[in-house]
Amino acid sequence: MTAHNKNGWLPRADRGWRVHSLGVFTGSGRDYRMAVLTDDNPDMNYGVDTIQRVALAVHHDLYGGDLAALRQAHGGARSHGK
Repeated sequence: MTAHNKNGWLPRADRGWRVHSLGVFTGSGRDYRMAVLTDDNPDMNYGVDTIQRVALAVHHDLYGGDLAALRQAHGGARSHGK
């Protein structure tokens, strides 16, 4: 499985942080695309964590396997170094 993604974030004066991620996943004969859009996050990390949990759950449903092992393989709950 190869993943390609584009992330975006914007702190706003009202309605908190807007954090988005677009991903394309290819390989194993099961290619798919995903967009996760969030709004009104208290901070950027909250939005990133939300997106990663949604993406992991979708990937788990499509490919099966142990969700905890999948999280660990992708560097834990966060991929942006925190």
